[in-house]
Amino acid sequence: MFYGWKLLIALCFIFLCAMGPQIYGFVVVLPAMVEELGWSRTAAGAGVSIMMVSMGLSGPIIAAAIVKYGVRPVMVAGGFIASSGAVITYFAETLTQFYLGAGVLMGIGMGMQVVLPGSQAITNWFSLKRATAMGIFMAIGGLAAFILSPTLAGLIESTGNWRLIWLIMAAGSLIASAIAFFFVVGTPQEKGLNPDGLSDEEFAQLNATDSTATPRKVHQTNAVWQIGEALRTRSFWLITLGTCTALYGSTIVTSQLTLFLKDAGYSALFAGSIVGVTGIAGIVGRISAGVLGDRVEPRLILIAGLTLELISFVILLNANEPAMVYGFAAVFGLGFGFAFVSATTVIANYYGPEAYAVLFGVGALIGTLCAGLAPILSGLSFDKLGTYHPALYSYVAVGSVIIVLIAMTRPPQPAEAQEPIET
Repeated sequence: MFYGWKLLIALCFIFLCAMGPQIYGFVVVLPAMVEELGWSRTAAGAGVSIMMVSMGLSGPIIAAAIVKYGVRPVMVAGGFIASSGAVITYFAETLTQFYLGAGVLMGIGMGMQVVLPGSQAITNWFSLKRATAMGIFMAIGGLAAFILSPTLAGLIESTGNWRLIWLIMAAGSLIASAIAFFFVVGTPQEKGLNPDGLSDEEFAQLNATDSTATPRKVHQTNAVWQIGEALRTRSFWLITLGTCTALYGSTIVTSQLTLFLKDAGYSALFAGSIVGVTGIAGIVGRISAGVLGDRVEPRLILIAGLTLELISFVILLNANEPAMVYGFAAVFGLGFGFAFVSATTVIANYYGPEAYAVLFGVGALIGTLCAGLAPILSGLSFDKLGTYHPALYSYVAVGSVIIVLIAMTRPPQPAEAQEPIET
């Protein structure tokens, strides 16, 4: 078996251990912390914002570390940082401790351990099957939501001990570090291989000529982009705005959905099951985006995903029965799955593996800074107005404009570009 597929399995387990309990544990643990420690929703939601901002601010630094040291050392170190943050939060009694542990350290640690290094490794190892591999990798996030949200919610409800969740997060991060140490190899060249397991002749031909094996064409550059030139393209900034929109919606769900449903009279267990449905729908969306992304232009999949996300929030805001809440969860999960995978794939396809880490880091910085506003603005809306409606409808309006702008963009061409690869 081509080692790239074995690597992909390892990366999936890392995602499951290093981001699953942390993100989806946060969803179910926050209401219990608010109730016991007496924090406002704005203050508690700021913890999620700090996590997102820390992840984003550290993105360019993580990208530079990957370029200098490689994928594996960065992933291993990230697990220890995230684990230390979870342990600090286990003992937290004040917002300062919460912000330091869950916000700063866990944000940096997850940034070092999961999406950026994992997607860089996939970009290095896969070309023809890049979108498929990326979709499988990202789908694990949905599986984590489906399994862990109701499980962890049930654990809190049965034991009354929300602190236990933070120990589970710490253990997951350390397990992910061990997997990275033993199984992650950053590039196929380190094993004397080519991307996709191609022979030297096949790989040379792929980079010298167009491939027309399938009737549908997906733009994939074979030019070596300079970072400065890539950052000056309109396409990069519009795709980054799409990433901001997708992450903003996801962060609202992570930080506020359980509280929103509790206000509507639903139990914590029901809320956990709803998050689980978003996860299983997300699996379908991410895998579908991956499979389609090797045949259909990923930018179009991104537009479809963002549209579904916005529709889902309109459904939620008008939900008056459990069936509509489940409908929200299914539509949101599918939409975010489409958007999350396709936005990542577009950057890899438009600018290539050499520029990917830095561009992803810059995009993640901007995306997570925007997403970090979601818990604060949503919580502030509720604390001041007693409702989430103004904040969420504003998100839908702004997101609609961004979708139109993305629909108008086209693949960029560097000043001295070679002919693009069509797969």
